[in-house]
Amino acid sequence: MASRRFISGTSSETFGLLKRPMRPCLPQMAPPSIQEPKSQTAHQSFSTSSSSRSDSTSSILTTDLKAKPPIYVLGLGNLGKLFAHSLATLPNPAPITFLTHRPGLPYAFSQSGSTIELITNGNSSKASGFTIEVVKDSSSSPPISHLIVSTKAMATARALAEIKDRLTADSTVLFTQNGMGALDEVNALVFPDPATRPNYLSAIVVHGVFSNGPFSATHAGLADMKIAHVHNGAPGRSGSAPAAFPPASRYMLEQVLAAEQLAATEVSPTELVLIQLEKLVANACINPLTAVFQVLNGGLLVPEVLPLRKALLDEASRAFLAYLADRTEVGEEVKKRFGPEALETVVLRMNTQTAPNKSSMLQDVDAGRETEVRYINGWFVAKGREFGLDVDTHRKLMELVEQHAVVKMEDIGRVFPKAKEFM
Repeated sequence: MASRRFISGTSSETFGLLKRPMRPCLPQMAPPSIQEPKSQTAHQSFSTSSSSRSDSTSSILTTDLKAKPPIYVLGLGNLGKLFAHSLATLPNPAPITFLTHRPGLPYAFSQSGSTIELITNGNSSKASGFTIEVVKDSSSSPPISHLIVSTKAMATARALAEIKDRLTADSTVLFTQNGMGALDEVNALVFPDPATRPNYLSAIVVHGVFSNGPFSATHAGLADMKIAHVHNGAPGRSGSAPAAFPPASRYMLEQVLAAEQLAATEVSPTELVLIQLEKLVANACINPLTAVFQVLNGGLLVPEVLPLRKALLDEASRAFLAYLADRTEVGEEVKKRFGPEALETVVLRMNTQTAPNKSSMLQDVDAGRETEVRYINGWFVAKGREFGLDVDTHRKLMELVEQHAVVKMEDIGRVFPKAKEFM
């Protein structure tokens, strides 16, 4: 395990805001143990259902396979495997191609049987029919019409930049990143011209998935997903109104809605933003705390953590309401939805549901990897700077995670002074 820095309550160190550029991610959770998988037939269709799914999904099942354009998946991580397996087990699935930067991966994939395994409730299902393409010079590669980006937030813009020449204004890109800010980074660094940007979809994934190896994953936390069209900033034909979501872009959306394992529901772009903010605060109050306290998610459901959680929620509520008021008129219903009490309900619900899991941020810290904390708590730090708000608790927590520091729960009041107000 990577070396950790311990923070004592008697430390006099002051943590200033880090000066590296703001990096605008679902946590992937793992239970404490894995059952021995029971082998099942390849291309098995799962029976998980969602009564609120769009009725339009049934139409995609009758589409002729030969007429279906390929779907590319950028990133062979946990979410990439979940999406690919779920789409591949549809009746008459679309061709699916993984994009990788690792030259040796195609050979390793063929040696492993060229399948993606997903273990659910101890049952193993292997899907086949995939291809893997090593990303190289885009000039000699075919264009990409439909792309799922499943990389971590901090790698998204960099990964897309290497294939941007294969994407056009007629392409559709589905983003699955955790936190907030990755899409803004993509617009600024990869597609600065709104007129040439691809069409955007965004998904909020609540499923818990963890890796068993490069081509196998366990679907540990069966949950759901919300998906919507996201305005990409391109003008409509009038030159001023936002561009409408083209009918051709519904192809990938309907594929995702039809995949029962994903349990996806289409929502409006406005509702997606609100759900995304709720997911953000849950991540901000769970993932980094598990990292600095070195506990599973359920280890946060103790009285000692309550004051710190309330301090984080108080700052988050103020940041959310300022952010929303800057975008639109905020009514009483929205004010109540993003008040500290309502947000605490959201956080505790997710914390309880994922109690046995080890957060992806704790896994990253233990492995010495970069975390997505700047796309989670860092979002609140950025909004505090933008709107002149006190977000010192989120800032200090972000810095502790980036230092791979460990804090004792008995030192919460001294390390996080604002928590004293809630003791």
